[in-house]
Amino acid sequence: MPRLYHLVGWSTFLWGVFLSAPFVQSYASADEQPNILFILVDDMGWRDLSCYGNKVFETPNLDKLARQGMRFTNAYAACPICGPSRAAIMTGKFPSTSGYVDNYVSETKGGILQRTQERSHLELEAVTIAESLKAGGYQTGFLGKWHLTNNDETHLPTDQGFDVNIAGGWKGHPRDGFFSPYKLAHLEDGPKGEYLTDRITTEAIGVLEQFSKNDTPWFVYMS
Repeated sequence: MPRLYHLVGWSTFLWGVFLSAPFVQSYASADEQPNILFILVDDMGWRDLSCYGNKVFETPNLDKLARQGMRFTNAYAACPICGPSRAAIMTGKFPSTSGYVDNYVSETKGGILQRTQERSHLELEAVTIAESLKAGGYQTGFLGKWHLTNNDETHLPTDQGFDVNIAGGWKGHPRDGFFSPYKLAHLEDGPKGEYLTDRITTEAIGVLEQFSKNDTPWFVYMS
């Protein structure tokens, strides 16, 4: 069974966290393909975790991962804006190279932000980390906020290397809040009042359990 790397990292805007799961072990030898669970956190400052010195917030689970895994102490976001940061993580390219440099809000009219149609999605020609891992034999799953397309039908995670897409569309947030009904195109509403973070976590556990039944490594990206 492939093993799992876990690490804790930070940036001034966001960073990813590889987390361990009950059905895999920590660390992998050089000849193994590790399972990878990548969690992207929006708007998390580097000192928001107690393992980085925060005296107010308690983050025991992440602190445990930091002790048992790897902790970055000098890491930066590619861009202090959501879309370009996500595109950079997906492609490994600087925004100045990919051309994805902002959230593509072109102007404000009557207090409403207007999105430009020139470039409001991640190009399909871009090679993503999911496509690279899939080519190497990985099962791939995406859950949560995608925000790299301009509609709910094209340029989705499943168009760019992910076998599974749960909740990933063009919306940067649920239309009516984080409690069901969510009204997200790629996630069925749960019971009224269900909390989205709990739902995504439950869905992720289901994906991990399904992937773990197969004798191939997996890459699951949560956002």
